[in-house]
Amino acid sequence: MVLIIVCRPAIAAPVSFLPIAEAHIIDSDGNGVFETIFDDPSFALSIRRFDGTVQDRTVIEYDLSSISGDVHVTSARLDFRVTAIPLAGSGAVSIGGYAGNGTIELADAANPVLAIGSYDAMTEGLGLTSVNLDPAFFQNQLAGTAPIGLRLESAVNEVNTSISQSSPAPTLVLDVVAVPEPCLLGLLTIFIAGCSLSRRSRTAT
Repeated sequence: MVLIIVCRPAIAAPVSFLPIAEAHIIDSDGNGVFETIFDDPSFALSIRRFDGTVQDRTVIEYDLSSISGDVHVTSARLDFRVTAIPLAGSGAVSIGGYAGNGTIELADAANPVLAIGSYDAMTEGLGLTSVNLDPAFFQNQLAGTAPIGLRLESAVNEVNTSISQSSPAPTLVLDVVAVPEPCLLGLLTIFIAGCSLSRRSRTAT
């Protein structure tokens, strides 16, 4: 029998992150090429798609460097305020994750992302809401030093919605658990048990 004693219990604690960069990126003529980054804090972040052409995608980046690498991310969510929903059509929005660099760039609107969540703006309605995200994406990103990015985009056609950029800012919340470390008492117990088994083995021989 091996007795393991740890120094501290594994207790989940929420850690909140505010954006280090956020904007919506616009394809004004609907030709599939994004030309403009719009990041005025007094305006909402837009997600739009009409007539089969993508027009606005929202991009947000966060710095997770304050989290130690020896933690486990048990859950993740994005808290934000819906400021506009379509009168008709759809409110389906998909959320993708990517490795960022702390700056919003035109390429962020079209580069590949990993699907980590979704929501329906029409179902959520106006006001504060929370959307669960895949914690595995954030766990994997902790191994690196780069900021992470989230891209909100229309999942289907005829989407016209937006979220608040500053009142409040879209907040990323991760529940993290510190990886337990063996304490001196635990290591000593294991050492003594090992020595005892070794002596018994020699005596039996």
